[in-house]
Amino acid sequence: MGRFSRLETGTSAPPREQAASAGNEAPANEAHPEPDAAGYIELGDRALFGDEPRAALRWYSKALDLDGTRLEAWTRMIMAQLLGGKRGEADSWIGRALAAFPGEPALLALRGVEQAHQGLRKQALASCDAALERAGEDPLVHVARGQALLLAGSGNAFHCFNQSVKLAPQDEWKTPMLVGLILRRQRIRVKAIGYFMQAAERNEREPLIWYQVGLCRAEMGRRRQALHALATARELCPPEDPLLARIERASTGSFWRWLMVMLRLGG
Repeated sequence: MGRFSRLETGTSAPPREQAASAGNEAPANEAHPEPDAAGYIELGDRALFGDEPRAALRWYSKALDLDGTRLEAWTRMIMAQLLGGKRGEADSWIGRALAAFPGEPALLALRGVEQAHQGLRKQALASCDAALERAGEDPLVHVARGQALLLAGSGNAFHCFNQSVKLAPQDEWKTPMLVGLILRRQRIRVKAIGYFMQAAERNEREPLIWYQVGLCRAEMGRRRQALHALATARELCPPEDPLLARIERASTGSFWRWLMVMLRLGG
């Protein structure tokens, strides 16, 4: 953690590369070329990790409109629906995706997550185990299996999450980020921060990571630490990054008053 202490205390940091700053606003046609499918997936990822699930679904849909053969666009769309509570839509999309990619392990694993949400524990584990047998080296399969086990109340979930991070390339930060987001949604915030920090080990200059750390700490009632993390996120954002507006909202008094109400209500 030593090399991250300067980030959490709000000291200045050089700006990130412009290419990594894609936000949730559609680029102006005159200033930027139309994104390709990979570009829309990147926009969707940034929206998902920035707590903008509707925008994420919109970008993933655009990616699929451009290239319906990209499995990554299908899996991202389904994961975003599951995280956003749109489980009926996720079930429909899983069926459509499996029609396009029969027996695809990542899709079988995501079906297991959807089944776990329904309380179908045996079916969920069977789906995830079938996926694991076919693609035991795929990080997403382990993420989904961990999520299904977590929903089923199994302590083995974290073994799967840890395995997913080990299997991901050493410079790939989105796998631990996704695990952290899953855990934050389940209010397992201390462990969520642990995975966000693993993401930071791989990409310490990514403001979305520190934004999520800040939100987690805010939800835990640790205002000072939350504001430090949000300040770090702000410093790492380029001037036009749409994340800046969300950081400002999360740093204001109105956000904290809303949060205290939610915490009192058990949120």
